[in-house]
Amino acid sequence: MWVTRPVGKSNVPRASRIRSIRNSPEETQMDSFSIDNLIELIKEVGEQDASAEISISTEDVDTGFDALGVDSLMLLSVVAQLDVQYGISIGLEDATSAKNPAELFMMAKDRFALDRKIA
Repeated sequence: MWVTRPVGKSNVPRASRIRSIRNSPEETQMDSFSIDNLIELIKEVGEQDASAEISISTEDVDTGFDALGVDSLMLLSVVAQLDVQYGISIGLEDATSAKNPAELFMMAKDRFALDRKIA
């Protein structure tokens, strides 16, 4: 499921929007987020691009994104979906520094823990 956000500023503060996403009963909570969830997001993003050939399983989490067929645009789409579906915001620079799904997963876990301490 792709969600588009309107252009412009929201009247709701960003921290409140993230908390409402996390507290929404329809949304998956980070407590149940796993590497398998990340793999599914990567596959979903890959399916949106007809020219992409993404082949990934749990055994491939230490394989580089390039070798998996995930380009930088797809990676940024995965990061956007992490924010939409799980309320996890990872900066673009951080996201592009991840070399493989395992590193991206660790960033997501670390970011979630930091956001929880702040909220």
